[in-house]
Amino acid sequence: MKLRDFFHGDSPENLQQAGYNPESETGSEVRQLHQKLLELANRQSGHLDLEPHDRIEEPEPLTKEQKDTRKRMELVARNIIDSFNFDPKKESLTVVTDTGVIEAQPELVAAIWQELFQRTEISPKSKGNFRIRVLPETRRSAEDMGDYLLEEMEHQRNAPILILTSMSRSHSKETGAAIRSIADRSQLDAALADAKSKGNLQNLGDQLTDEQWEKLSQFSKANGCRLISITKGKNPHEILTKGAVEESVEAILERDNKVNELMKDVEKIHITSPDGTDLWLNLIEQTKGHESEDFSKPGSLGNYPIGEWACSPDWNGSDGVLVINGPIGGEHMLDQVKQYGPLKLKIESGEVVEINGQSISQNSGNPLIESVKAYLNSGNNDKNHAYRLAELGVGTNTKACEDKPDNDVGSSEGEKIYGTLHVAVGSNGSLGVPKNHPSFNAAKVHCDFILIGQISAECFKKDGSNFYLIKDGQPQGY
Repeated sequence: MKLRDFFHGDSPENLQQAGYNPESETGSEVRQLHQKLLELANRQSGHLDLEPHDRIEEPEPLTKEQKDTRKRMELVARNIIDSFNFDPKKESLTVVTDTGVIEAQPELVAAIWQELFQRTEISPKSKGNFRIRVLPETRRSAEDMGDYLLEEMEHQRNAPILILTSMSRSHSKETGAAIRSIADRSQLDAALADAKSKGNLQNLGDQLTDEQWEKLSQFSKANGCRLISITKGKNPHEILTKGAVEESVEAILERDNKVNELMKDVEKIHITSPDGTDLWLNLIEQTKGHESEDFSKPGSLGNYPIGEWACSPDWNGSDGVLVINGPIGGEHMLDQVKQYGPLKLKIESGEVVEINGQSISQNSGNPLIESVKAYLNSGNNDKNHAYRLAELGVGTNTKACEDKPDNDVGSSEGEKIYGTLHVAVGSNGSLGVPKNHPSFNAAKVHCDFILIGQISAECFKKDGSNFYLIKDGQPQGY
């Protein structure tokens, strides 16, 4: 592609400062110009915009690898935009990204631009109804991005907004910065500062509590905005471009809906595995499917890639043993679990009381166990909510983690693998648990435990009937 078309700077002088020379945009010089533009973006305090009228041209001839990459990026871009059910005749879509993504995955942003360009060029009413803003990746990038998001949400009703960032995870500091202008700033800063002081593994100031997330969600609904966040965090950049993002949105939503229908009136679920899992969970009916993955509705707010159905367990009557053989929240990847695991959690009345036969307070000497406990303790409270159940999730994405090495398989994508379950501890407010419910969890951390392999999940309904949602690792009916 021509990099002079990829970035739309504030002035021709900026491009000249970056070394722009329209006569020498071939071969390695394209990458050199690309790097110079990135350096310029990181130096200046402003931003770079990619406008609808800027044309992107692919280099010719393309190698086989370039063709394969281009085809995959086109599919990913189409899936992302399909998630919004974007109608360019009635609305304008805004993409907010940063130079970290541009540097690592310029093809992805180009593919998103190309997809939006094609969709908006179909008629005079839709022409030009999108824009891509590229912000410098700096220490205050999150606050800049948050301020810009809030501005967009205030001025565009029912506007689809896509966050594509290299900087953090969900609930992320970009949306966190936006909510600072909604919530009381002093209270929010105090809450984040308190979380930081307790954390010794991960800075929870980069995340939002469920209460803060709910406020942002309410603001989004009031303004009719739809917001999707695709965040890299500490995951490999491939989480933005490979695996779960390649799955058809229509197929995922169809599976989500089937699971939702199957789980209606299910009171209990019994999870077993050859590894020793034997866990009974009571389910809170009103939380089933609360976190919808349909971003076509005004006020929808969530993360991408999609591919899970979830609900929240009732602590009363939720007891047993959970053996974790998959990735774990807090950036504990599958290779680490295979090396130091599995973890055997004993759960009583919805609370983890032992890990691998030892009480939580004991030092196990196992680096994985101690790291997971440090992550949970960083967001714990005086009610020990970080160790209490928050979620039961069902993976519905057939592309999630496909062909990825174990050190690239984390909980963010691993929880979406088709045929898996995940059980989480920590915060559950975003799952629709009311504050006055006995099982409401106010922890400042949420940690997913992924179960992979030959798991079975037998469901028991109010009318006395039962069925298998998963049998020996095989999904049943979805």
